[in-house]
Order: sequence, then C-alpha cells, then structure tokens
Amino acid sequence: MSTQEERAPREGAVATEPGGRTRRAPEREPSIFREPGYRWLFSAALVSKIGAQVSYIAIPLIAVTKLNATAGQVGLLGALSFAAFLLVGLPAGVWVDRMRRRPVMVAAQVSRAVLMVTVPIAWALDSSPSTSCTRWSC
Repeated sequence: MSTQEERAPREGAVATEPGGRTRRAPEREPSIFREPGYRWLFSAALVSKIGAQVSYIAIPLIAVTKLNATAGQVGLLGALSFAAFLLVGLPAGVWVDRMRRRPVMVAAQVSRAVLMVTVPIAWALDSSPSTSCTRWSC
C-alpha cells in the first residue's frame, strides 16, 4: 500500500477504494461547544472550580498572614469547613434535589460569589492605616 492509501481521507472528502468505487468519509458530529447553553454551563462550572481552588489556598493563607493564626487554628478552620459540608450540605442537597435545578445552581453560585467577595471587603474596611492594632493583638 502506498502512503496515500493508508492516510484517512479528510472530512467529507471523496476516497477511491481499490475496486474503483468512491465513498465519502464519515462526517463528524458537531461539537457540543456550539450549543450556547452548554457553553454557559461549562464556563460557569470552570469559574466556580477555579474560585474553589483559589479559596482552598487563599483562606488559610489569609488566616496565617493577616490574622496571625497558628497551625492548629488553620487545621481547625479546615475541619470546620468539612464539618459544615457534612452537617449542612448533605441534608440541604436532599432538600434541594426536589427543586428545579437551574435556579438553585444560579442562586448557589451567586451567593457563594457574594460571600467570597465580602472577605477582602471586610479586611479592607477593618484595616486602618493610622493604627497597627488588629482585632486580636495590639
């Protein structure tokens, strides 16, 4: 076989078989990314995952650098976030599963974004350049 016969034909191209017959190459199915609803869902999920990963790093880092938290306090912060998932997240998931999904997902992501934005705003409003005292030490 020559190299031209071994190569797969391009999409929609006509290929000649050894018997002289011609056949069309199978057409690919359209990409799922052409659907606007899926693009919105994918983009929202991507932003949400990136935000969650940043918060997993940023919240303990802020606790250590700005609030002078100890290693035990940072560990307690992680344990309490996991406990909150177990005590609130699982029962809420059962309850929310009976509702329409899209409004619940939108409301959850918007409230999560608002709550995450309040952290730097609270820090900026609490820190004043005239004093070096923090809430826990002076």
